[in-house]
Amino acid sequence: MKTPNILELKKISFNIGKKPILKNLSLSIKKGEIHSIMGEKDSGKSTLVKILGGFYSAYSYKGNILLDGKPVKFYSQRDSEKSGIGVVYQNSSLIPQLNVYENIFLAKEISFSGIIDWKKSFEKTKELFHSLGFDIFPGKKISELSNWEVQIVKLARALIYDPIIIIFDEITSDLSENEGESFLQVIRQLKLQKNKTVIFISHRTNEIFDISDRVSVLRNGEIITTEDIQVADEDLLIKKMTGRELGNIENGKEILKNLGITEREKEIIDLLLKGYDNKKICEELFISLNTVKTHIYSIYQKTNVKNRMELANLIKDRKSHPKV
Repeated sequence: MKTPNILELKKISFNIGKKPILKNLSLSIKKGEIHSIMGEKDSGKSTLVKILGGFYSAYSYKGNILLDGKPVKFYSQRDSEKSGIGVVYQNSSLIPQLNVYENIFLAKEISFSGIIDWKKSFEKTKELFHSLGFDIFPGKKISELSNWEVQIVKLARALIYDPIIIIFDEITSDLSENEGESFLQVIRQLKLQKNKTVIFISHRTNEIFDISDRVSVLRNGEIITTEDIQVADEDLLIKKMTGRELGNIENGKEILKNLGITEREKEIIDLLLKGYDNKKICEELFISLNTVKTHIYSIYQKTNVKNRMELANLIKDRKSHPKV
């Protein structure tokens, strides 16, 4: 039985002045899936999120949005929330001086006869954290939280109205590798235990392949392709996202030497840029999986990148600007 679409975007166009940001963008999201959208900076990802989140009014763009088969128009963020969409923004700021529960219910206060019921807000916040499996004290100030806990508070804020679709906008970009992996597990639980549909915005291909059911590539305001993650090719997706080949290690041997990259690490980089996964690198170089992972971690530490796409861009950019 074919899974129905919970969300459909049809020919969405959005301009800033005369500059087109989204160009006749069409996209379908299936009910209950984790659908990733990958794209470089200025590809239109944030604009798309802001349209779905009601940050940009329906007056500001052309095209149609269907939610569960019915046309919808969002003129405010509240309209989007009422329709069943929750957004966890990368750059949404919490107020450090306020408590956790005050931030979660800011502009969403529970009130009776014009009087805010902060006690109920406190209890509701406690329930939200419990349902997520976290023990964050609602009365704690935001300034006292770790970066990881701040992201959980943002998620709890998006869950207040029990949305059917949750959008994560580059939410793991400020987290460490271990924190990012833990947050992916939280997202899986939202799908498996709470039957949520998830739209995951990221440029980290390792996360996308780890968590997604399907992935769409956004470039220059257009959806280039949508593929099932089980058959998607990482190298090809990156090429479609950037519009260029990853390149090869010959482009940057001197650069890598200056960064302290060893000969073994150069071999691994060469295979990474060819699109090899960790298992294939093991087979090619006759080394263990743990050894490969250790080398890759060292490579990313030395070059200050997070994935093979950023590594390829580093080599390309440093070659073009050797003094940088």
